[in-house]
Amino acid sequence: MQEKNIEFQEQYKKLDKLCREIYSSNEGVSSYIKDMENTPYVERSVINDWDIVYKELKHVRWMRNQLAHDVSIESEFCKQSDIDFVESFYASIMEGKDPLACAYKSKQVALQKQKLGHKLLTENKMKKSMPENVHYKLLWNRNVLKIFKWIFGVCSAVLSVLLITYLGIKQNDWSIIDSEGRVIINKTAGVCIIVVWAIIGALFLLFDYLYRRSLKNKS
Repeated sequence: MQEKNIEFQEQYKKLDKLCREIYSSNEGVSSYIKDMENTPYVERSVINDWDIVYKELKHVRWMRNQLAHDVSIESEFCKQSDIDFVESFYASIMEGKDPLACAYKSKQVALQKQKLGHKLLTENKMKKSMPENVHYKLLWNRNVLKIFKWIFGVCSAVLSVLLITYLGIKQNDWSIIDSEGRVIINKTAGVCIIVVWAIIGALFLLFDYLYRRSLKNKS
């Protein structure tokens, strides 16, 4: 029986060390027990073996204190089932299957379902509050506007390339003059205007793309 007492103490020390590292505390197993006690009933009620593990943890902690202060190491005190529980509980923590880990995962799943349900409810309310013909009309207007945006940007880019190519093969003295013979736009100014136009068109498409992408990420 002395061997079981010693083995129990060794396994408990191993578990206690793991809990101290998790909680950054010197209380070890006691920190885990306090965490279980502070967990709301709604969260712990979904874990089937919560109460069993809680009682067993308090029991093995009491056994460890008894061996450390009151009970002789030579006595018939520890059972194999006590040792098995400590070992299995240590393994459950390492695998993320202990009660607190399971409760946390269950809470995250519930929150995700709640967010999804709220989103669907909001969308349904918006659809119900909006007449069907208005909904399709808005959708049609958005699509038409999107097509015009891309047509403007693509046409601006293509036209700019063509005009720059055309001006490039013209003579150096190319210019636009008024009726009195004064130069209104020379070749350099014309190229600059076209380049600025192309840049504005490209930026327009870029900002539109980034804006729609940000709206998509928010939703």
